[in-house]
Amino acid sequence: MKLQHLHTYPRGKSIFFRLFWSFVSISLLVILVFLFLYSNFERKNTEKQIREEIEQSLQENVVLFEKAYLTPIENTLFLMEMSPSLNNFLTVQREQARLIRYEIERQFVQLSRSYPMMYHSIRFIDNSGNEQVVVKEIIRIKNYTNVENSQ
Repeated sequence: MKLQHLHTYPRGKSIFFRLFWSFVSISLLVILVFLFLYSNFERKNTEKQIREEIEQSLQENVVLFEKAYLTPIENTLFLMEMSPSLNNFLTVQREQARLIRYEIERQFVQLSRSYPMMYHSIRFIDNSGNEQVVVKEIIRIKNYTNVENSQ
């Protein structure tokens, strides 16, 4: 009887250990699969959030740029386009244009002073590529150059 009892006990223990290790290995495998799936989900979710934040930031920057730079530049160009002095400067003879140039330079200097961080240099170039009016950092520049010579 003792032999039979000794013989059955280790066999029962080995079945228990086999089931236990099977359960542990399957559990670990399931946990690893779920961790992998969760990490992929989190990565994709994080990438999506980052993309959305970048897109929102970009849209905000575009609006800020339009308010800070684009609108003032458009308004300024519109006012310059409507300037009778500039229209006269473009249509009169060369000798008369020299007389009007001072008024145009004054307008450009005033424009440069009103937006000093925006306009570091303002140049008016005619159809032939010659600089007709040059204002740099609120100072009139008298030495005008040709576009071909400045490159």
